[in-house]
Amino acid sequence: MLLAMLAAATQADCWCAVVGMPDLDLVAADELGVDLERLALVPNPGTAWPEVAAALPDGVDIVVLAAPTATDLVPVRRLSARGRMRGSVLVGVGGWPRTELTIKVDHGIWCGLGAGRVGCAAGL
Repeated sequence: MLLAMLAAATQADCWCAVVGMPDLDLVAADELGVDLERLALVPNPGTAWPEVAAALPDGVDIVVLAAPTATDLVPVRRLSARGRMRGSVLVGVGGWPRTELTIKVDHGIWCGLGAGRVGCAAGL
């Protein structure tokens, strides 16, 4: 879902950034239509992740952030406020305190060769 969102955003001429996701599959992103020229990556921001993420809304429309598991509420509030001030969207990946919207994937359906079936995308 994340890559599909990034694809739609970059194809609409938005600038996006992904912070703290060193295993992001750029080949899959490209295949799903993400414009890699409009995608900034900060794979390992370390302990400076709040400062890195806070700098991005000045020039980036969508900031995807996978913060450490023990995320304090204070930097999250600051980042959210900064994003609202700059008109950008903060997308937290993983457990985030006090989110406005949570999207969870419950299960997937395989379509295609092997265990899938032909034409299942049109006839789910």
